[in-house]
Formats: sequence, structure tokens, C-alpha cells
Amino acid sequence: ELLVDLERLQTAVIPVAAQQASWRKVRKRALWVGAALAGLFLILGAWLGIRRLQVRSQESAPRPLILVGDFENRTGEPVFDNTLSEMFSSTLQQSRYLAVFPPSRLADVLRRMGRPPRERIKEDIGREICQREGLQGVLLGSITRMGSKYVLIARIEAPSGADVVTAERSAASADDIPAQVDAIAERLRRTLGESLESLKENSVPLARVTSPSLDAIRYYTLGKQSLYSGDLQESIVMLTKALQLDPKFAMAHEYLGITYQHLDDVGNEEKQLQEAALLAERLSEPERVKILGDYNRVVMDYQKECGYYQLLSQLQPQDPAPYINLGTCHVDTFDYAGAIALTEKALQFVPQSRVRINLAHQLFGKGDNARALEIAEQFKSEYPDDLYAQITLGRIYLGMGRLNEARSIFKHMSEVGGDAEIEGRLSLADLDLATGRYREAQQDLQAGLLAAGKNHNAFFAQKARIAMALASDESSKTRAGEAIARTELSSASPLVNFRLGTAYARTGQLQAANKIARAMDALAEKRDIPAVQALRYLVAAEIALAEHKPAEAVAAAQKAVAYQNSSLALETLARCYQSAGKDEEAAQQYEAVLARGNERIESFDAPAFHNLVEDEYQLGVLDQKLGRAESARTHLQRFLAYRSQADPDLRMDQEAQRLLASLPTGTPTAAR
Repeated sequence: ELLVDLERLQTAVIPVAAQQASWRKVRKRALWVGAALAGLFLILGAWLGIRRLQVRSQESAPRPLILVGDFENRTGEPVFDNTLSEMFSSTLQQSRYLAVFPPSRLADVLRRMGRPPRERIKEDIGREICQREGLQGVLLGSITRMGSKYVLIARIEAPSGADVVTAERSAASADDIPAQVDAIAERLRRTLGESLESLKENSVPLARVTSPSLDAIRYYTLGKQSLYSGDLQESIVMLTKALQLDPKFAMAHEYLGITYQHLDDVGNEEKQLQEAALLAERLSEPERVKILGDYNRVVMDYQKECGYYQLLSQLQPQDPAPYINLGTCHVDTFDYAGAIALTEKALQFVPQSRVRINLAHQLFGKGDNARALEIAEQFKSEYPDDLYAQITLGRIYLGMGRLNEARSIFKHMSEVGGDAEIEGRLSLADLDLATGRYREAQQDLQAGLLAAGKNHNAFFAQKARIAMALASDESSKTRAGEAIARTELSSASPLVNFRLGTAYARTGQLQAANKIARAMDALAEKRDIPAVQALRYLVAAEIALAEHKPAEAVAAAQKAVAYQNSSLALETLARCYQSAGKDEEAAQQYEAVLARGNERIESFDAPAFHNLVEDEYQLGVLDQKLGRAESARTHLQRFLAYRSQADPDLRMDQEAQRLLASLPTGTPTAAR
């Protein structure tokens, strides 16, 4: 382009005879200019490449870990209690150069220091934590009111006690404080060595990341603290107040959703996480990624969930939370070995935390009962009232055939109150059904239903109603089925729809079941996700079985297994094959389910131990028909061993005894 312009200029003013001589000079100069420009571009490109490498190196190198400690509130205004620590944590977490010591690790180290997990981090405690954990410093500070202005001071103190950096800003009003926190955080990050480029790329105004309302931030902080300490109802109250003040507070929606998750309130969990996901683009990358990971978990898109948590682990490599979530995600895809490895990595950061319960649960799912029990038995005294810890221990006992010990755990849970009481009652009923004590099962389910009503837990209430309906005798199934829908939950939840659709189909409420099936078809079209598609076809299989259409049932169950190869889907396929008279195929599926028995106990329809016991009976029946006497004997004896104290005159038990007696004599196989 330069040569063309020069040619036009030359030909416009120079005679032809002179043009040729002039052109040689022009071309020579142009070559020199081109060479110079090329050299300049090479230098510039090399410099930019070096800068990129410097930034990447800065981001990939071990990050300085800063503990955010206590900010003294000298204003007398409650709105600043705990608020500034939360604000500084939120803005410093955006950095790719330094990292904030995670709250989950903080609770663990305080426990190891013999201090309460909600201890305020003052100067002496902060320095001790830095020394114990190898941190670069503790951030401390204060806020003071002077007339109408506020003076905000922050300083990072080294483990030795020396000041690393101190920054001070004045705010004209309370509303100006988030902007001043941003300014101080930028100064701290720059002084600690973060580049201007990194600051520019990884800084979102605090008012967007959290809220422009200080009162909303205060309630949010209190809500998170209540969640971490296990007071879920108080967490709901505080986070709801935060959202009343600022409905666009994305992280308040996020933590409210997580609180509902702990309460098994699927409908409200999904609602809050969806609200958070819609607001996520305004946040910094770590918070956005966390929200999207949690949202994809609740909508059962496990592939995306794992992807987001994997990214979060790269953004926050010193935080155990992404590894914990990744471990849970791998459980959802039945990769127990991967889940265990990730959870063990998280435990390197928090060795004394409740994350050990996750590890025991995952070991149980893998089938490593001995190691799972070794870890879980510590929970009996350490977490006597913790629902997750106790239910995990109880189910490990079930998987090992130690039914009396499992019953003792569930009975204790039912005496604790709250959600532990409900889950304890449902688990006792599951054990009653497995051992053939149907009358006791109905009593436990009725007690669980009353406890769910008392605690306003609609999810558990529905679980109790469904279990009551499925445990009813044939004469009362219709009446029981009609009662299932008394507890209304969000129809947008595939898990809720699966439970309802299955229960309606099995109790003969086909009109209601087909309505649920249509809702699930619409949901599957909206969310083409393997787990959702699998649940959709499982409901279709149940309806086909109820309508005595075995070929259709088999086809639907095969599709469910293709989408998600769960033990629950395999069991449904076995029942469909059995209905279609395909005994060999049915037996193979039942064997696969029993091989994954621990996983089956934990399936979507949990508590489901009684299903596993009935699978022993069904496989015994099939083996007898197929002429496999010894295998039939093994499974029928195992089934009857569970039923030693069953109600009298149960049809299934009588048939098992008759079949066992009809088998040709041979070397008996000991019952489990």
C-alpha cells in the first residue's frame, strides 16, 4: 500500500524520464522502511509474548495466601459488623495473583487449634494461623466515623508481626464505602506484586459482585455464617432479608439455594440457583463459575457441572471447595474412584473437616465397606446429630448386613428431631420393608409424615406419602395413590416428577401418571440432558408395565439405561424383561444390580434398601426357572435371612420358602 501511494505521488509530478531513476531510490527506501517495520513488529510481538508469559507465569505460580481477619467497627453502627471482612474477601478473590485463605479451611484450622469455628480473627490469632498454614499475611483493619465521613484503614501484617502494606481511604458516606474498598484492595494487590494488566482484567466493582446495599451485605454475611455453622433456618431468614433489600444480589441467591439443598427442598433450591445463574454475568469469574457449576448440578447436567467445577479448581487451587464439588459430581456419574481421589485431595487442605463424611459415602458407593466404616464410625460420637453423617453410617451398616446396628442409628436419628427425625423415620420404614415388617413400616412412615409437616418440609412429606402408597396392600393402593399429590412440589424438577410418575404408575393412577409423563417429555425437550432423559424413560417404562405392555416397557427401559447406566435403571430393565418373559436377560440385569448394591441403596428413590432385598428374591425365582438350582438357593436363602422376623403370611415369603423347598438337594450355600 505504501508503494502504491508513492507511485501515485511520483507519477503525478515527475516526468517519465526521471521516474525510473527515482523509482530505484523509492524502492530502496521502501525496502529499508519495510525491514525496519518488520523488525519493530518482531520486537513488539516478542515483548507482548514475554508479557503474556509473565502474566501466565504470575497466574500459574503458587499464589500468596492472605487471611482476611477482623475489621474493628468503631462507628457503633451494626451495619459494619463482619461486613468489611466479607467485602474485602469478595474483592480480593477476583485476583489471579494472590488468593484468600478459604473459609472452609479457616474453620478446620481453628478446630485444630482448639478454638470455635466462628472465632473472630484478631491480630494474635491471625498471626498464629499464618504461621501454622504458611500464609503470607493477615489482613486487618478498622472503620471509624468522623463527622459525616468514614475512615477506612486496612493493613496486611506478616506472620512475624511486621507491616507489609497499609492503606487508608475516606468515604463521604456509607454508600461510598464499596468503592473505597475497591480502591484499597487495588492498592494491596499492586503492592503485593500483581501487574497492572492482571488488575485490569480481573477486577469487577464490589457493588456488582455483592450489593450496593450495606445492609444486604450484612444479612448475606450473617446468612453464610449460619449456613457454615449448620443453622439452616437462620441462614434462610438472613439471606431472604438480604434479597428483600437487593433482589439482584446474585451470591445471596446462590447461598440461599445451597441452604435449600441441605434441606432437600429441591423446588426452592432450583429456583434460587436459577436466579443466581441469570445474574452471573455481572460477577467476577470465580463467582460466576461457581454459580454455573451449582446450577448445572441441580438441573442434573453433570457433564457441564463437572466442567465448571474443574475450571473453578484451576481458578482457586488452594480452596478445597472445588475439589469437594468435583468429587460429588463424579459420584453423580458413578465414577467412584475419581470421586475418592478428588475428595482425598480436598482433605489434604481440611483433614479434620466434615469432608470425611463425603469420603466415607464415596467409598461405600464403590463397595469398599471396610474402609468406609472405619471412617464413618468416628461420626457416631463426633457428629451425633448430623443428618448426613448418621445416614451415611446407617447405610454402610445396611450394606454390610449389620441390620441391628443400622436400626440403632436410624432410631437415634428419629429421636433427634428436625430433618434428622424425618430421615430417620423413613430409613426405619425402609428397613422394616426389607425385613417384612409392613405394619411397623406404615407406623414409621406415618410418624415421618407428621414430622415433615411439623418441620414444613414438603420434599420429605412427599417421600413419606409415596413410600406409604408403595408399601400398601393391593386393596388400599388406589386410595394411597390418590393421597400422593397432597404435597405439591415444583413440577420443573425432574427428580420430583420421576418420584410422582413412578408412584402413580405403580398404584394404578394411570391418568395422573401420563400427565406426569407428558410434563417430563416437555422437560426433556427443553433440557436434553442424559440424566433427565433417563428419568423420563424410566417413568415411561413404569407406565407401560402398569398398562401390561411389556415390549414397550423393555424399549423404554433400554433407552433409560443407554442415557444413564445407573443401578436403578438396570433394576427397572430387569423388571421389564421379567414381565416380557425374557428370564435370562432379566437375571443378568438383577445380577448387575446386586453387584452394585451399595449404589442401589443410594439411588434417586432412596431409601431403597428394601428394593435390593426384593431383588434377591426375584433373582432366586428366575434362577429356579432357568434350572440354576445352586444360584437360586443362594439368593432365596439370602432373601429369607432378611425376613426372619417378618409379618406372618406374606405372599413373597411363602413363595420363597416353597421354591427353596422344591430345589434339588445339593451342597447348600450359606445365607448372608
